[in-house]
Amino acid sequence: MSSYDEFRFLDVTARDGIVHAELTHPDYDHAERLEWGRLFAAVADDPDSRVLVLSGWSNPRRGHPGTMFEDFDAFRYYDRALKDPVIAMLELDTPIVVALDGNPGVLTIPLSGDYVIAEEQLSFSDNHVKIGTASATQPFLCAPSMGLMRAKRHILTGRPFTAQEAVDMGLMAEVVPTGQALGRAMEVAEEIAALRPEAVAATKRNLNQWLLRARQDVFAHGLALEFMLFPADFAEAQRRRATGA
Repeated sequence: MSSYDEFRFLDVTARDGIVHAELTHPDYDHAERLEWGRLFAAVADDPDSRVLVLSGWSNPRRGHPGTMFEDFDAFRYYDRALKDPVIAMLELDTPIVVALDGNPGVLTIPLSGDYVIAEEQLSFSDNHVKIGTASATQPFLCAPSMGLMRAKRHILTGRPFTAQEAVDMGLMAEVVPTGQALGRAMEVAEEIAALRPEAVAATKRNLNQWLLRARQDVFAHGLALEFMLFPADFAEAQRRRATGA
């Protein structure tokens, strides 16, 4: 039986086959982000888990320290990102329902889920190119859902799109009014949890073969380019993007 008591950044509860992990703050640091991999491993080891629900992007941010990327090591980042969190989420047989109740900044975690519900006030963008590096995860996850030309339009330019546009493009499953993402996610989770778990797990595994077949050619290749081009002064790159300088 898995234990969900050893998490600090994630507030994890489990009831009636539904595991709910809430971000206590969405701007998690390097040490805290390791909890994602531990969470997916714990869910995989829990024989009672039927659905994983993620939420908490609307919780208050703490503010990153200015030294967050001063210890950047391209290979260390690359080696971790090859496995966690994207591939770990895709290979987790338990379906993941995402209640996108706030803007995550980077869509990596939400788009690696299986059923994304976004609140109507949200808008999203991929700013990797704007800060001077390559985008890896979004080309891998977005193009199969929204089409290659739409993916190019938004990823190459960093052009924002609304939650409703994300649903219309096939990138997310539903848009709901402000404050209703988690409630709706729990409804979807209960619907899935009532189904035969072996059938759900096997079908998720089969669906994700489309992405996993491109793991090396698209995802690993993109990560190598992203970390090769990663700005030496990340904070300055972020400032230039924010100010348009």
